[in-house]
Amino acid sequence: VRSLEHKSYYRAHSIPVIIEIIVLLCVAVYGHNFYRETRLEREIVLGAIIFAMGLQNSLVSTVSGGLIKSSHLTGLFTDLGGELAECVHPDSPTNEVLRNRIYVRLTILSFYILGGILGGFLFNIFEFTVFYFVPLILLTILYYDLSPLALHKLSKIF
Repeated sequence: VRSLEHKSYYRAHSIPVIIEIIVLLCVAVYGHNFYRETRLEREIVLGAIIFAMGLQNSLVSTVSGGLIKSSHLTGLFTDLGGELAECVHPDSPTNEVLRNRIYVRLTILSFYILGGILGGFLFNIFEFTVFYFVPLILLTILYYDLSPLALHKLSKIF
C-alpha cells in the first residue's frame, strides 16, 4: 500500500482489495466446481482464505493507523482488556477517546462473532457459493470508493 501511495491513494488501497476479490473468486469457482474434499485441497483452500483474510487485515490496519485489526481476536482482546483496565482504574481519568476506542473494539468483536456464526450457517446451506457474495460486497465498496475519482478525472477531460 505504501509503495503506491505516492501515485494514488485510491490505487494503493484498491490493489489489495482487487487481489482479495480474485483469491475469493478462485476459491468460489474451485470449491463450487472441482472441490473433492481431499486433504491437499482443503489445505490449499484454507491457505487461500487465510491469505485473503491477511490482506484484508493488513489493509484495515494500515488505513486505521493500527487502531483496528479486523482478524486477530487475540490482539483485539488484549487491547480491549488494557483499555477496560485503564477505564476502571481509580487513578486514570476516563476520557471520550478511551470510551470510543472501547466502543470500536466491542463493535468489531460483536461483528466478528456474528460473522463467524452467520458465515458457518450460510456455508452449511450454500457451500462454496457463499464465496461469491464477499467479492460482490468488495466490488461494491470499490465502486463507491473509486467513483468520485473517476468522475473527477472525467470532469477534467470534458
